[in-house]
Amino acid sequence: MWADQLPQPCYLRNLRELSIWWCDNLKYLLSSAFARNLVQLEKLNMFACWGMEEIIVIKEPTVTFDYSDELDIIEFPKLKEIRLDVIARLIQFCSQSQGQGREQLLFADSATLDVRNCKSLKKIVVKEESGDGIRSQKICFPALKILEISKLPNLEKFCAGDHIECLFLEALIIKDCPKLNTFVSNSTDKAVPEETDMISGARQPLFSNQKVTLPKMRILKLEKCNSVIEIWDDDDTKERGQQSAAAAGRSRSAIFQSLEFLRVSKCGRLNKLLEANSSSSFENLTVLEVSECERMEYLFTPSASKTLVLLKKMGVSKCQAMTEIIASSPEVDHDDKLLSFDNLELLVLQSLPSLTSFHMGNCTLEFPKLSRVVVVGSCPELRSFCGHGTIITPKLRTFVRRQRWIHFDISVGEDADGQITVHDMWFDSFAADEKEHNIENGGNIDINTTIQQFWVNHYADYEDIVEEDIDKDNTEDYLWIEGWQY
Repeated sequence: MWADQLPQPCYLRNLRELSIWWCDNLKYLLSSAFARNLVQLEKLNMFACWGMEEIIVIKEPTVTFDYSDELDIIEFPKLKEIRLDVIARLIQFCSQSQGQGREQLLFADSATLDVRNCKSLKKIVVKEESGDGIRSQKICFPALKILEISKLPNLEKFCAGDHIECLFLEALIIKDCPKLNTFVSNSTDKAVPEETDMISGARQPLFSNQKVTLPKMRILKLEKCNSVIEIWDDDDTKERGQQSAAAAGRSRSAIFQSLEFLRVSKCGRLNKLLEANSSSSFENLTVLEVSECERMEYLFTPSASKTLVLLKKMGVSKCQAMTEIIASSPEVDHDDKLLSFDNLELLVLQSLPSLTSFHMGNCTLEFPKLSRVVVVGSCPELRSFCGHGTIITPKLRTFVRRQRWIHFDISVGEDADGQITVHDMWFDSFAADEKEHNIENGGNIDINTTIQQFWVNHYADYEDIVEEDIDKDNTEDYLWIEGWQY
């Protein structure tokens, strides 16, 4: 596209934004020599460059190294935003050197990386340690704050290496990456075949405690990642051998200690969200959404639920196999008589055909701040909120409505002050409703009786009701605690 060496002076040295659209014949964007001149570049946007295979090509080295451990650094000191979209043949960001030198591609100030619709891409970040006589290449994003990767049908991993640190990453969005099953992997790691994962018990979590460091990540969205069997390690002590459980808990907490917003949808191989041994990382979680995970039978175990001390909003939608929100089977941990969601204010249950109860265990469920329970669509098996225990809801007003499918998505961006924000369109749809009935002082409401009565009125004579029938119904059904309006 340009000559490797720029004349002196050259206006391109002051280039701040580079956008390339619909350039079908480009095989690469920049040579390594040219890339070194773009010291003022702040934004790089590429769209529909069908023939491009790499962004930066390393040509024959102009510098010879006397020592194999020296690095040839290609740096973009001011580049803040990288967006790559519809680059079908892209296989790597930067080619490898043909000589003995080692290159490091450094994006020292890049805050946003957005890669989508690149169907040939198998990995994005390369981090390979070199032995004697073996070259190494490293791509670094030390200041990354927002990472979005979507519609990458052949992506197997984000990072090829043993470990990655994203010390400033706040928002991670992974969408429609059907082959992605782990965030970081080296050449010796093996994928788990779908036909054997349930038989052998072999698991490879998306985020391994030993390979990923994400201390500031606040927002995590996973969608259409059908190769993900587990999101995080169920039992960190298995990997750490003789390490104590307390030390393992500290390790987990360091990975997701800042996580506030978690949304998981259309991940068909997940059958649970949190286990007891993986829950100590989520003490700051405030919003939890799970949707269309067809194998998921429950969200978390009783011990895991006890650590969600700041959770304010929880929504579960269209999980066909889900029978409970908190598991109560004999295999799971359950030696506590009290389960309390101290800060939960809103609970949404939408179109859960197998859901029988929030929890069937024999214990007390306490929701001191819960003010609203919303049931949307068809939950024909939901006959009680707690099967065998006691429920304490001193501030509850119950609002059950039946309506059409609600849009379920989020948007993440950076505001004028540089703060990462998330707009949740699903929960926002429940934030204000002119028809909602408010009970100012609350009351010790028996939600079990409420749900049982609602089931009798709506499903007792129509147990064969299906979601399609409800979607055809334009009416909305409201159940208010006071007045019993239907």
